[in-house]
Amino acid sequence: ALNSAVVDITGMTVTMPVSVATSRYLVFWNLQFGLTANWTMSVVLTRVVSGVETNPYVGDTAGSRSRVSNAQITPHAEGIVLSAAQYLDSPATTNAVTYKLKWGLNYAGTGYLNRGDTDGDTANQVRTASSITVMEIGV
Repeated sequence: ALNSAVVDITGMTVTMPVSVATSRYLVFWNLQFGLTANWTMSVVLTRVVSGVETNPYVGDTAGSRSRVSNAQITPHAEGIVLSAAQYLDSPATTNAVTYKLKWGLNYAGTGYLNRGDTDGDTANQVRTASSITVMEIGV
């Protein structure tokens, strides 16, 4: 189970305007993060319609296991790992739809968006970019 609460990732939110109920939305994300070596970060895609949050793209229920969209483990503290996926959603609503990414650690610690855990000021340390993109597909 996740050790920490799953929380919103700052800047990883897209709101789509009101459309037709048959519209589908293709959500892509490219999320890069660092954390303490050999720890796991879980990512959850969340849909918000009229203030109600749901998780349309998570794993199956199985005992006490956490249901997440995907998860990555860091190989070392300087490392940055990639969480990337795409999901075609059919929310069946005429209300605005917001998609956002949330994350939570499977062990105690801190995650860092677009940088490694150590983040030293040397040429072998890097800063990266992350994105979430949503495309409406009319039907």
